[in-house]
Amino acid sequence: MLQKLARGFFPLLRTSRCNQWQNSNKFLSTQSTTLNLTNDGDLNHTYHEQQCQKSLLEKDYFNVKQLINVKEMFDARLYMGHKEGTLNPYMKPYIFGSRLGHLIIDLDQTVHLLQEALNFAAHIAFRNGIILFIHKSASTGHLVEQTAKNCGEYSHCREWKIGTFTDSTTFFESVTRLPDLVIFISTLNNIFETHPAIREAAKMMIPTIGVVDTNTDPCLITYPVPGNDDSIQSISYYCNVNRLRWPSSTSVVIFVDSQFVLIKKKILNNMLVRLQNLLPKIFQTSSLQMAQARRSLSDALFVHRDTDPDAELFEFTDVNKKRAEAILKNYPAEYRCAAAIPLLDLAQRQYGWLPLKAMNYVADYIGMPRMRVYEVATFYTMFNRTPVGKYHVQVCTTTPCMLRGSEEILEACKEFCKGDPNFTVNEVECAGACVNAPVLSVNDDYYEDLTREDVKHIISELKAGRKPKPGPTKQSGRFSCEPAGGLTSLTSKPYGPGFKVRNDL
Repeated sequence: MLQKLARGFFPLLRTSRCNQWQNSNKFLSTQSTTLNLTNDGDLNHTYHEQQCQKSLLEKDYFNVKQLINVKEMFDARLYMGHKEGTLNPYMKPYIFGSRLGHLIIDLDQTVHLLQEALNFAAHIAFRNGIILFIHKSASTGHLVEQTAKNCGEYSHCREWKIGTFTDSTTFFESVTRLPDLVIFISTLNNIFETHPAIREAAKMMIPTIGVVDTNTDPCLITYPVPGNDDSIQSISYYCNVNRLRWPSSTSVVIFVDSQFVLIKKKILNNMLVRLQNLLPKIFQTSSLQMAQARRSLSDALFVHRDTDPDAELFEFTDVNKKRAEAILKNYPAEYRCAAAIPLLDLAQRQYGWLPLKAMNYVADYIGMPRMRVYEVATFYTMFNRTPVGKYHVQVCTTTPCMLRGSEEILEACKEFCKGDPNFTVNEVECAGACVNAPVLSVNDDYYEDLTREDVKHIISELKAGRKPKPGPTKQSGRFSCEPAGGLTSLTSKPYGPGFKVRNDL
């Protein structure tokens, strides 16, 4: 894929080559003809194949050895292993010793093995191979996803579905190209279990690169790299995402013949358009398509990526800052993270919905990892991760409401709100007012015991700028949540104190 050529094969290698380009002026006059383009503006595949063959003649064609040193690994604490009792027997050759009951990994071996792994990854990417990054940890998964995004590759940081590799045709319901290389930032699915994708990759003869800690089994990994696999410092080291700075706004950098050369963006765009017309869209850059049943509106899959609405910075207003400080005073200093929900609600009320920049601001405001805030915001349906209208109508369709006709209420809301940008209609699970079913809420107000005519009246009043009275409708005859058919208990005057108690007591 030409996009991979434009973005390099790995962030570390890309940074090194970029530095070489910045320190030399001999590339400034390089013209687009350096790429050996055909008359139609396409890449000369014969020339590229010659470069691939040439890369095999040199032991370190991509200068990987210049990118890695022991000092950086030591500073990132890659040497720190687990306790002695958790040592996997196959990891003994990579152990330097132990200190205070904790194993120390031999970084001299790690340097050599990591160089071999990166060199192999470079050759795969140089030949336009597909590379898949796999990681399971929720706290550092976003780093791996960002690394794959910057490399122009793919990532999988969620629960692994058995058969994704071994039964891909059935899983994706079509013939699917499997990755040419799988990189495991951590080879464990949890503390005791090896990631199932390792076995599937081995069965399908897919080469793998894996960071192996002292408690892991390196036998099925093609290129094992001994090192710490669970600390944020070590994961950040593996996922060093130093971005390449383009030389100008009208040209981009292409890695060809072990050098960076310049090519006009207009020519590159022409090449990409031709490539897109020739090749079928087997893979989507955001996610793989899978067949699934009809999804209710309360189920949503959100990806926390920067979009146009997130371009500007978010900050609490002066009034909301005072409210936020008052909220934080309700929690001890060591439990500030407990204020995530009320502060996210405050941010949503200020902005209208909850964009990525607002979640990042709340996370930094209380000193909480951003990924944890993302988890909170996507778990609770009260947080709107997409823009909503002025009136957010949410219809409950859980069993009690469904038995009382909530589907008719939902269809009525869609009908009466259709075409009005001020209204957003969503289906939710359990509004918590089952006694008064069917129920819908508009922003913070609940409307209960509804009929189709009641919905029409409520929407009409809102469109006219008036606020209908929340609570049960007049037709129900209820004040709150008392039984619809009348009282079934406490029908007579309650007994006073001392009823049926002995007089001498």
